[in-house]
Amino acid sequence: MTCRSRHLVGNLGVVPLENGEVEAKTASGVCSHLETDHRLLSDYHEDLLRKLDGAWKVARRTIVVDANVLLDKNLSVFLRGSKQSGGTR
Repeated sequence: MTCRSRHLVGNLGVVPLENGEVEAKTASGVCSHLETDHRLLSDYHEDLLRKLDGAWKVARRTIVVDANVLLDKNLSVFLRGSKQSGGTR
């Protein structure tokens, strides 16, 4: 079995906050192909970014899926790109 997937990211919007943090909203999607099974999932991320030791870190992430019902058996491909890159939850 061969599984191929692509994570697509676009439409980044950022709003600087008075406390030095940044709110960011990013549209994203995942295309996944496993033999005859094809999936397309779309969502957007609402992130709070905080600068720590000179690098921007995700302090909070909320993922909002566009679909009301997900019939997928495995969401690990979908959520793979949402790992925390540091910071706090």
